[in-house]
Amino acid sequence: MKHKKDILKGLWNLGKKEIKNLEYDFGGIKLYKAGIGKREEKDFYLFSRDLILSSLMLNNNRLLKNVLKFCIKLQGKKKDAITGEEPGKIAHEFPEVIKNRFSTKYNAADTTSLFLIGLWEYYLKTKDKEFIKKSRNSIETGISYILTHLDKNRIFWESPSFCGAKKFALNSTYWKDHSPARPNITNTVYPIAYSLLQSQVIKSLRCALKLSQICKIKYKPKELGKISKKCLNALNKYFWDEETGSFIIAIDKQGKISLMSSDSLHMLYYLEKKDISKERIKKIFKKAEILETEYGYRTAPSNSNKNSHTQFGMIWPWEQYFIGVGALKFGDKNVFEKSFNVIKVLEKNKTFPEFFSFNKKIELKGKKTQLWTIAYVKGMLDLIESNNRK
Repeated sequence: MKHKKDILKGLWNLGKKEIKNLEYDFGGIKLYKAGIGKREEKDFYLFSRDLILSSLMLNNNRLLKNVLKFCIKLQGKKKDAITGEEPGKIAHEFPEVIKNRFSTKYNAADTTSLFLIGLWEYYLKTKDKEFIKKSRNSIETGISYILTHLDKNRIFWESPSFCGAKKFALNSTYWKDHSPARPNITNTVYPIAYSLLQSQVIKSLRCALKLSQICKIKYKPKELGKISKKCLNALNKYFWDEETGSFIIAIDKQGKISLMSSDSLHMLYYLEKKDISKERIKKIFKKAEILETEYGYRTAPSNSNKNSHTQFGMIWPWEQYFIGVGALKFGDKNVFEKSFNVIKVLEKNKTFPEFFSFNKKIELKGKKTQLWTIAYVKGMLDLIESNNRK
């Protein structure tokens, strides 16, 4: 294989052309659609999650500001059982899709945390205090949304009951559109708490604490600091599985869901080195070997998706960036290097697929051109170049 940097440069040159086809005007705000379908398929449009994470990988401050403006425009103001809207909640999808009389518009439990993280990342790179101060109300209501979902143990729970509903349009409201199914159960059992979302909440409250020092909000930094510490304690206490040596995927109404997944690697992006013991980190990286392929890390072991959505056991290019950055932070250069392996598939096919399977051969899945797959290429290229400068 050619040098990683050369491959990534070639892919990014191709990606810059492809990304133009994703341009989308949202009331004068320049954004990008999440994906382009094949001729007979519909395109994906605007997704807050995809846009925030893609902006971070692209290292594009102008885009990130536009994405944050988009999030603020659609931020929830009331409870709505049809759309999943809640006060302070950041929208999931625009335009909304109607499924069985329910809307997908606010069907995401992670977007509000990502919004607060995105605001802090934007400030870190631009020092734009004026925009942060203008976003004061959105910061306050976003924090309120998160606190509403925390129980006395500071576990972040998701349930349609928070918006006054019995179900959502989508089966799951974290990035894997379907939760890991239990035997003979294909639907998410609510209430549910995800380990990945718990780590994002910890990061978002830490960011909110820093944002509160730039613009005065009703939540005091000391208060936010205490809550984030309790959320971290909850992650380590309730989501760690000593038997498997990794974090569980989730806790639902029926108990723990202990299927091994990429979430244990992915969440390291949102955490700090002091948050998890060295002993546990070693176990996580060791256990992750079951997810390794020559083309990147699967979301779960390849034989685990018999009763689940196809996202389990698949390889998603964009997730490799967050796995790689987390691994580098926690000192595993081996996992970091393997997070580049997905570029072999992208280079061979000269495309940016949503995700792909790998058993005896590679099979590209989902939309043929995906925004955060293009963003992955730019993010990994920047990582190489920044490491070379050190």
